[in-house]
Amino acid sequence: VTGGEIIQLTNHPAVDIIPIWSPDGENIAFASNRSGHMDLWVMPANGGEPQQLTYKSTQEIVNWSPDGTQLCFGSMRTGYGELFLVSAQGGDAVQLTHGEWLEIIP
Repeated sequence: VTGGEIIQLTNHPAVDIIPIWSPDGENIAFASNRSGHMDLWVMPANGGEPQQLTYKSTQEIVNWSPDGTQLCFGSMRTGYGELFLVSAQGGDAVQLTHGEWLEIIP
């Protein structure tokens, strides 16, 4: 981004944090507690209605796959910091790491 007008994309009383652009620039993923706990959401980069992707609490750290079809995120849902992968369209997240380590930064 090289300047220009600032545009507010979300307008919700919840906390919307850590936005990250998709590789093609079409979408933005972010963490939000608008569902009652911190989860992963995605929305069109030009505005629109956010879509909730996770339903079992995530951490704020998120990253897109290079092709933009999946998102990797950290979560403490197992009691340990683990990495998970979820489709950019939503669905069940797949746990990528298994252990007693704090692996929450993709």
